[in-house]
Formats: sequence, structure tokens, C-alpha cells
Amino acid sequence: MKNLLSEELERYRILSNYNTKFTLTENLILNEQPGVTFKAAEEALTRVGLNLSKFTSKTDDIVSRLLAMDEPTFLKELTKEMGKDIKAGQKAMVLANELSKIQVIREITRQNPTTVAQVNKIIQEVKNINRIKYANLRAGKGVGAGSAAAKANKTKAAKVATQNPGLVAKIKAGMTWATLLKVGAGLAAVGVLWWLFKTYSPDPPPPYPPDPVDPPDPVDPPKPSRYTTCPDTFPIAMYCKNETVRKVQGCLSIKTDGAFGPNTQTALVAKGLPGNEITQNTVDVACGSKVEVEVDPNIDLVDGEDATKL
Repeated sequence: MKNLLSEELERYRILSNYNTKFTLTENLILNEQPGVTFKAAEEALTRVGLNLSKFTSKTDDIVSRLLAMDEPTFLKELTKEMGKDIKAGQKAMVLANELSKIQVIREITRQNPTTVAQVNKIIQEVKNINRIKYANLRAGKGVGAGSAAAKANKTKAAKVATQNPGLVAKIKAGMTWATLLKVGAGLAAVGVLWWLFKTYSPDPPPPYPPDPVDPPDPVDPPKPSRYTTCPDTFPIAMYCKNETVRKVQGCLSIKTDGAFGPNTQTALVAKGLPGNEITQNTVDVACGSKVEVEVDPNIDLVDGEDATKL
């Protein structure tokens, strides 16, 4: 009972931080999200197999400064770059696209994704938000523009955030702790009553015996994979998986899945090499000396490119 009440109060506290009277930008001002460090960004991207230097053409010191900005300051810089693009007659972001990539890095660092799918979702969300923002600016609507009441709310939000930093600002912009506790306690009580009713209410008897259910069709067990993880020592036989195979595939400009299969064999034969194994000679001929596979720095990640599959 005590744990359930605490959980309900915490859930409602989180939901109540978003004030529906304000726009998304104004809520970001109230939330006062801090920036992130260059080191934290590097570590977050490395965990998902990405490289921070491949995201943007800006120098490390500029990237570090943009990452360290709090959310309102960074959004102001992004809007300024959008204004330059609009003044230059650009239909889509050009200068602002670099800051949009920095915004992707900031969000990856904050959300700490662990899969490529999660990274792509962050990229797409940032892309969609900035596309709408840029379209509104080009149409002369501005960001957060609207009625006099909306502008007054924005001024109020900034004032509250300045005078009452952190959680105090969120509470004053939304509701008091007294109100929050009352509402949270009410929700907790309803939740407990619902749980008791569901747990101890007898199931109604069926009106008639249920129809017999046919047994499911037998399912063939999955076939084991032909590929096996092998050490990076020569020679490397067919159907081995390791980093040396991945490197050779990159040199051959084929899919770099690290699995030595028919496609890799065909590419080796086309290169004039034996296709049944990979040796030191195979690496030397296919790649030359000390060739490494790298992500193209000119890829527009904000347009949904997946750097880990190149």
C-alpha cells in the first residue's frame, strides 16, 4: 500500500511538470535542461558504435561549447541559424542543419540509447521538430508566436524560471505541492480500490461450455546458423564471423556484417583471390596496408542515415 502510493505520487509529479498553458519552448525554459559535456557525448555515441567527429564539420571546441549550453540558450542559437538560412532564401536548413546534428548528439547523450533503432528514433524526432520549426519561421509564424495571451504566458514562464530555479519553478508554473499531494493521494486510492476489486472479485461462470480448442500446428524448430565466431588468426575459413572478415568486406565495398559467406566469396574471386579462405595475402591484396573502414563524414545523419550500417 505504501509503495503503491509513492509510485502514484511520483508518476503524477512527473506528469504535472508539463504546463499545458505554455508552448513546448516555454516548458523547456521552465525545465531548465542543462547542457552535456563533450566527454559524456563521446562516451554515449561510442556505446552505440558511432563516432562524435563524424556527425558535424564543426571543430571540437565549437562542438564542446554548443553541447555545454543549457536548453534555452541552445534553442536560441538554433533559431538564429534558421533565420540566416531563411534570409539566404534556403527552402531547407543548411547552416541550421549543423546545429540540428548537435541537437541529436545532445539528445543521444541525455537519453543514452543502446540500440541503432533507438538512435534512429531520436534522429527522426529531432528532424521532425526542426522541420516544423523551420517551416513556421519561413511562413512568418515564428516560434511560439500567437495571441497576446500566449506571449504573456511566455513572459510569465521566463519570470518564474528566473525567480524560482529548478523544481520550485515547475511547481509554481503548474500547481502547489498541497494540491499535488491531494490529487496524487486520490489517484492512489482509486488505484488500490481497483486492484482489490480485480483481485478478489469472483469470475462469472461461462453461460455455456467453451468450444474445444484445436491444438496448434507443430512448428519446426529453427535451423542453427551456419556461421560461427572464429578467432582473428589466419587462415579464416568459410562461414566464420570476426572483425578481420568485416575489414575485408569494407575493402571490397560489400555489406560489412563480418560473416564470411557466399557474397564475400564472390567478391574475393572477382578480385582475383581464392574464395575459400582469407589469409594475410587476402587482406594485403584487398585492402593494401593499414586500411581502416570509416564512416563517411559527409553523411547527413539528421536525414535518417544509419552510420553503423555503412
